[in-house]
Amino acid sequence: MRKLLLIGALVAPASAQTVQLTVIPESSSSTVSAAFELALPGTLRGSYDPETNPRGTKTLPGFVGGTPTDNLPVATTLDLGADMLLTGNPYGELSMDFVGPVVTVSGLNVDLIGEIGGSLDLTLGLLFDTFRTFDPLSLYLGGFPLDIPLGSVDVSVARLEQLAPGVGVLQGDPGGIMTLDLILPMNLFIEADFLGTPLTLGPVPLLLPLSGTLEQQDGLTVLDAGLSLGFDETLDDPLPGVTIDDLEFALPTILPPGAVADLLLNLVVDSLSAAGSLDMVIHAEGGVVCEVASYCSGEPNSSGLTAVLSTSGSPSILAGDLGFVVSDLPMAQFGMVLFSPLTASVPNYGGGVGTLCLGAAPLAFDQNVLYSRGLGQVAFTPAWDALPGGTLIQSGDTMNFQYWYRDYPAGGGTNLSTPLSITFCP
Repeated sequence: MRKLLLIGALVAPASAQTVQLTVIPESSSSTVSAAFELALPGTLRGSYDPETNPRGTKTLPGFVGGTPTDNLPVATTLDLGADMLLTGNPYGELSMDFVGPVVTVSGLNVDLIGEIGGSLDLTLGLLFDTFRTFDPLSLYLGGFPLDIPLGSVDVSVARLEQLAPGVGVLQGDPGGIMTLDLILPMNLFIEADFLGTPLTLGPVPLLLPLSGTLEQQDGLTVLDAGLSLGFDETLDDPLPGVTIDDLEFALPTILPPGAVADLLLNLVVDSLSAAGSLDMVIHAEGGVVCEVASYCSGEPNSSGLTAVLSTSGSPSILAGDLGFVVSDLPMAQFGMVLFSPLTASVPNYGGGVGTLCLGAAPLAFDQNVLYSRGLGQVAFTPAWDALPGGTLIQSGDTMNFQYWYRDYPAGGGTNLSTPLSITFCP
């Protein structure tokens, strides 16, 4: 089992936080071994056109029948096979949301190529009914596939994209190493350049198991995890509405050999099959995402406006410069900032007209009473190392803030601003 570094705030089961992680390619690896087959049924016909190409090839189904001036379609199926062995140093990003021991992984998007790359070995399988051609004159016996090697092409895109969040429960010591197992719904995309045209294989849906460990060291969250899966998927109509019209195709003659029939293929994309395995080891590092979000509305005050709480500075613990600005207050009124780790919705708080959006018994900066004067605005930067009640805020903690103020003309005597929920980072 690999090691995963976990943020200290997970020690408090009620806390919630988000970390953003970056996959480090130098410490990560991936191998994808897969065989793809794209089934393209349709018809072939000669390139003959009485006006634009009167010397072109003409086709006639069967051994006999028709006239040398006919140019009729022949039922055919083209199978494009692509064998791939792709190794790389993947890089990408993901986010992890923690609520107590429950972790949600989302946004995992990984480039599988990195700086190593890979290639596709292409084979064209052609299955057709028996037909004849004129210009050149030849007979093609149908009923068995004709395989044509097309060589190798470089893979230009190989990526995994997460479709929906994956949820799991962390196991182990919340203050140390935690283990993690969950399933991630992913799409696999492969793209190569084939004769100057992008050849896209996918998306191939996968349910990818992720197993690893989580741990925190000095405020750094580190994920070391493995993802391994064997897959065998067939997608019907993978590209709805997509058709291939009049694709030029030169087919060597067989009976007799020595010439080339110029044909036009008209095909539909019927199905995509993909079978193989994907193995990936990722080492990802990151930290808590600083967030400032409003989550509850306020009530208008005697000025006719709703007081709005906003911030200045950064929610960084190290910077220590986070401050508050409250605007649209009634003039010449006293107030103070309240805070709590919990949220609530308590209308007419304290007999006033405002809604308290802080849970439990909120603490107050009651030693820092503010006065709105004639501008209807106040500003305040707390001493973050000396908070009321001995409160200590650490990286990853989320705290909620709201401004309480006097407002006698509005009735009830008090009101509250809009609140803010702030997640602190290192």
